Amino acid sequence: MASVALLATSAGPAPAPSLVARTDPPPLGATEQRHWVGAWATAPVRERHDERRVVRDQSFRMVARLTLGGPRLRARLSNVYGSDPVTFTQVRVALRVSGPAVDPATDHQVRFGGKPRVTVPAGREIVSDEVSFPTRPGTDVAVSFHVVDGVATRHPLAFTTHYASPPGSGDVTADIRGERFTAHVHTTYFLTGVDVWAPHARGAIVTLGDSITDGSSSTPGTYGRWPDVLARRLAKHNVGVLNAGISANAVTPVGSRPGGGDPAMARLTRDVLRQSGVRALVVLEGTNDLATKATAADVIDGLRFIAQRARQAGLTVVGATILPRGCGEFWTADAEQHRKAVNRWIRTTPAFDAVVDLEPVMRDPGAPTCLHPRYDSGDGLHPNQEGMRRIADAMPLSVLVGR
Repeated sequence: MASVALLATSAGPAPAPSLVARTDPPPLGATEQRHWVGAWATAPVRERHDERRVVRDQSFRMVARLTLGGPRLRARLSNVYGSDPVTFTQVRVALRVSGPAVDPATDHQVRFGGKPRVTVPAGREIVSDEVSFPTRPGTDVAVSFHVVDGVATRHPLAFTTHYASPPGSGDVTADIRGERFTAHVHTTYFLTGVDVWAPHARGAIVTLGDSITDGSSSTPGTYGRWPDVLARRLAKHNVGVLNAGISANAVTPVGSRPGGGDPAMARLTRDVLRQSGVRALVVLEGTNDLATKATAADVIDGLRFIAQRARQAGLTVVGATILPRGCGEFWTADAEQHRKAVNRWIRTTPAFDAVVDLEPVMRDPGAPTCLHPRYDSGDGLHPNQEGMRRIADAMPLSVLVGR
């Protein structure tokens, strides 16, 4: 008998990148390779009470661009931040054609424990039964579902367009043309992941970070975030990339602020370790901590905790130095000294398997505490599209792919 899988959750001008490889990642054996691998993911965000979105009798069509292909897939739906159980009366997958329209020949019902209807308790996530659904890297999969009522678990900044029907419109998930999905939304609702059955794959990489990883200042709809660019680099190596960035996120509780979600230390298990088929983790985070009241010691302790937990779970861990932001707002001389101290530690610690030194890659030679103008979106903090490409190109392919 099929069973429902409910998962508990817990809260140019710059020099070439400097890579310090410390250990070789272990190769995956034949048995380990034949598993489910994450092909797309987003990190749900804990929101303030006044920001919560209540959903009633509404359908959604979320578009997931897969970074890995395979003959079958399964979807992850989350109610981790809901206050009550959420019921999905219908879930469907299809290839997206354009806008909210899908290919009718690929439209499939998704089941949970053999049933089309599923109720997810508050604080939990659910994984669907598998669906025969061949895909390739770069495939746009539309996951449509109808929600009876509940508080939405969501990721606020999608940097792509999703679709929703009006509240009270009922189940319109079978609308092939998408004409009843009249709202264009840039928030990802309930859907947190798509896995593919990939016996050929080496595994997936999770990128854990803040707005720089989430994609702030990238152009929506272009898939120009640095994890997207990295995914295109890794596709030919059969490695998926899962973006676990959250804007305004911090490494530590002391550095957290409202709207930034749970700190990376608290969400590591859910957003990284419980993803399917993960082989490696890239951590680029800490700037938000230092912009608040956290010290270098706080951030170092948090990054060490993340690296130790991930390596204990068998992952290869790559640490990235914190980008310069001395020409941006909300930055002080004290924060700059703490950033330098964190970066010195990252470069020399044995906590990581490898280090990619982004500071010299991204800084302005004439103003070393600032982002290079070529890579600056204009706020002194977030890289532009070229800066995103620069970060992706600096990532250590040999370490992430393995042998």
